[in-house]
Amino acid sequence: MIDSNSVVIALNSALLSVSSTLTKNQIEAVQEYIYVGEWGLALETLCSFLYEKDAEISQESYRLIEEVGIDLRIDSNIWKILESQIIS
Repeated sequence: MIDSNSVVIALNSALLSVSSTLTKNQIEAVQEYIYVGEWGLALETLCSFLYEKDAEISQESYRLIEEVGIDLRIDSNIWKILESQIIS
């Protein structure tokens, strides 16, 4: 069973870790999905925004995103599209 508090905390941590690369509207969109319990959609949207912007992300941000995806049992292709954007 998924611990909803842990998922919300993890999603918010992942969002916070990349927030400097997103617009206010993008952040609010992801936050809204988190708030209404659409965690998978929140993660997918976050990954899409990052991918479309070709935003550089840290290894730690990627790890946070990956962990949430694994916890939610989401297709790994959702976050693996970001692998080439990880900065060393």
